[in-house]
Amino acid sequence: MPLLDASYLVGLLDASDQWHERARRSFPSLSKRRPWRIHTLALGETLTIIGARYGGKAIRDAFERIADTTQRLSPDDAAIEGGLQAQVRFDGVLSFSDALTVHYAEQLDDREILSFDADFDRKGLTRLPKDV
Repeated sequence: MPLLDASYLVGLLDASDQWHERARRSFPSLSKRRPWRIHTLALGETLTIIGARYGGKAIRDAFERIADTTQRLSPDDAAIEGGLQAQVRFDGVLSFSDALTVHYAEQLDDREILSFDADFDRKGLTRLPKDV
């Protein structure tokens, strides 16, 4: 079950996003690997971006589309500490949300992430779709 990054979800949900076409093309094959995992910070980041672009109703619509196809991970104190350690280990180049994703990937021993964010390169994760 791959982890989800906001960049993939926004690309999938927003037809005007720079990554929409790639997300749309990759969806049929990647959707076979569901349920996807997303932590609540990445979910919040996704909803914030969609809301800023399209308003409140779009937030609800996006959440309903995401909720049925994901397993949501709520960070506890140990996960927050793990995210902080990852952020320090990578010398602050990752956002806390991205560092938390790295932490979860390490803890769940699932190194695949659906993302268009190059910050995950050389962090021990495999970005999907591979055509980016």
